[in-house]
Amino acid sequence: MDQEQTINELVNALRAVPTKKLRILELANEIPLNNGAFDPYILDMKQKEIHLAIEEAKIYGSQTIEAVSALVTMRGVD
Repeated sequence: MDQEQTINELVNALRAVPTKKLRILELANEIPLNNGAFDPYILDMKQKEIHLAIEEAKIYGSQTIEAVSALVTMRGVD
């Protein structure tokens, strides 16, 4: 397989990856602000959901780092 074909296959594979909407961003938009800061009462009420959303973001971030590392490694292989 030549380099152009490899790149095309990689691009097609990346296009097939579904868009990920992180819950942490949705939560940040749902929690009202109180004097420029998140409302502490609402933060307390949503603590469990916030922690789960943070874990989701951490996992997604680490998986992204792994994918980038794999792409960098592939680039070095000719």
